[in-house]
Amino acid sequence: MAGSGKSREVGEVWYKSLAATTSLDDAGYTLSIDGSGNLTKGAAGEAPYAVNYKSTESPHSSGSYQPGVNTGVFAEGWADLKLVSTNSQIIVGDAVGLDGNASGGQIDKVSIGTVDTSTFALEYKKVVGIAEAAKDASAGGTVLTRLRIGGVR
Repeated sequence: MAGSGKSREVGEVWYKSLAATTSLDDAGYTLSIDGSGNLTKGAAGEAPYAVNYKSTESPHSSGSYQPGVNTGVFAEGWADLKLVSTNSQIIVGDAVGLDGNASGGQIDKVSIGTVDTSTFALEYKKVVGIAEAAKDASAGGTVLTRLRIGGVR
């Protein structure tokens, strides 16, 4: 329910602080939380928290990106997410997130193992969403993703 504090409308944006060393030059980075509760660009093996809505470019200095500021983020809906340039081949319906070659807030295909429950749970936490478009291996760029941060539904 919107307004209850328990969920948000699809596409609703809220603001959260970036880590002092993190700036964003574009929208579509997958962000995780550091030990201080600030956002950083996610890396392989981390749990995604949100996706940034826009860059942190200074309104007073074109091309200058501010670290450590509050930035608009969201965790529901659809987004064109940044894909690492060395991505695995992705087909529609694949889980994508902070796995494989993911780094610097850029995602890759997530391979979910089913060896045992604990392995499955660790892989599951890396998922940011489900690919809505196919991408060739090492294509890079962005991939349209239906966000499923916190669990694939």
